[in-house]
Amino acid sequence: MIELFNLFKGKNGKNVDVAVGNFLQEEKKRHKRAVDFLQLMAGVTAHVATEVWGMADQDVQVSDTVRFDLATQSFFFKGAESDINVQALKGQPFWQSVQQIMYFGQELLDDIKEREEGRKQIVSSISDLTEKIMQVQLS
Repeated sequence: MIELFNLFKGKNGKNVDVAVGNFLQEEKKRHKRAVDFLQLMAGVTAHVATEVWGMADQDVQVSDTVRFDLATQSFFFKGAESDINVQALKGQPFWQSVQQIMYFGQELLDDIKEREEGRKQIVSSISDLTEKIMQVQLS
């Protein structure tokens, strides 16, 4: 890589060093924000899978290449030979996995909203039925 920078020595060489340095600094910040998001999603996914969906399985399929493991509460990229924790990935595989987890997160939110409405309706129906039963018992 140093040879690449030597190609740009001269009046533009310093600009390339600065530009690459700035990119790497910003990439570290972006990566940190993405990891924070992954940790948030891991907690939410674990809670939703067990409490809302009532899952007993240990795996939640996020996409064709990403799964969530309930036991470790981590997202894994399905590699050719073995699964790799998404947080350990770098570059394009990391960012593609993060994007797939973002899509999954949106679907998860939509699912929760839908279930909330359905469960509110069930609780309302329970209240109505309970009131009717109480009226029958009292008469």
